[in-house]
Amino acid sequence: MSSTTTAVIVISIIVVALGVVAFFVIRRRRYIRALRDRGWIFESTPALSSVLDHHAPPFGLGFERDADEGIAGRTRSGIPFRVFEYRYYGGGGKFDARVASLALPLPLPDLFVSAGRPRSGVRYRSVDLEPGLLVQCADADAGYARALLAPPVLAAIAGLAQAGLPVDLSIDGAALVAVGAPEDPEELEAYLDRLEPVARAIDPAALAPYAQTPAPPFFGFHGRPDWVLVGQDDSLIAKFRLTTAGSGHRTAKVLRGFNDGLPVEAFEHHRQTTSTTTSTDSEGRSHTQTVTHAHQEVVTAICCPSTSRRCRSGGRRRQGGARRERGVQRPVQGPGGQPEVRLRRDPPPDDGSSCWPSGRRGSGSRIGRCASTWPRTTPN
Repeated sequence: MSSTTTAVIVISIIVVALGVVAFFVIRRRRYIRALRDRGWIFESTPALSSVLDHHAPPFGLGFERDADEGIAGRTRSGIPFRVFEYRYYGGGGKFDARVASLALPLPLPDLFVSAGRPRSGVRYRSVDLEPGLLVQCADADAGYARALLAPPVLAAIAGLAQAGLPVDLSIDGAALVAVGAPEDPEELEAYLDRLEPVARAIDPAALAPYAQTPAPPFFGFHGRPDWVLVGQDDSLIAKFRLTTAGSGHRTAKVLRGFNDGLPVEAFEHHRQTTSTTTSTDSEGRSHTQTVTHAHQEVVTAICCPSTSRRCRSGGRRRQGGARRERGVQRPVQGPGGQPEVRLRRDPPPDDGSSCWPSGRRGSGSRIGRCASTWPRTTPN
């Protein structure tokens, strides 16, 4: 192949690549212009904090959460709305879809309505209310469900289904949330025109007895209003006397809250260790190689109300050991999974608290007031 032919091929590839880039840039600009022409505000990478006023699934789940492609404005009749891509993962389950959030006149308890499968992460019991609709709400309160899903609201929801739009709605505080919002500006405008009547049909006077105090925006967990994700706090390694072997010790996904009134701290402990391996090649020469191993353990610490080391009952023999350990485990799910439990009777930390570290629960564990269990560390 001549140098001239090679140059032509390279130039052709560059021209095609530039054409593809230009196509996407132009399409992106047209998309943003179409949104702004409707009086809407567009933010390509909204801060997660801007959507943390939502707490009902798909919100309030997962350790990794992200919002993208945010749009804000008002519907034709003036109801404030937000549309954005939302995803979560980590800690079980995942979600990735576009959602629309329309403002309501008052904050209300959680309620979910779907015409198909229940929304992932919703554990409320269902209420028999309308054929073809799955209705789930807190405490399975049929009175609240009937007050909210009055005939005008049900008619507006039926309009969504008749237009071929997904029926996956929820009441999340002072917001009507819908999963499945389209991306195209024209289709999104038509979608909001169909969704708006649902929000407008909700009668604040009939629902006033069910109004609740709005929850503040924070990185919380659905069903656990007193749990907060702190992120990282490496002081916990020393506080709970975790192993100091290896290097690169750090914590992640630090969660603090309460479980049945007992303070709980849960987190991941990451560290690295190295080992040396020696091998001999076909010519009899030795080669030494250092291998780095990554370790992770999930730790859950339950703070007992007393500094006493005496536990109420129980006893379990540690695998591979002859000594019987005394203690009763309280099952608490740690972040990111449920590590295997081994009982251990260490004294509480030196900070004056009465917290023992624990790990993921095993089968047959008993519920008690104080516990000290340790997870198994497994290389990644």
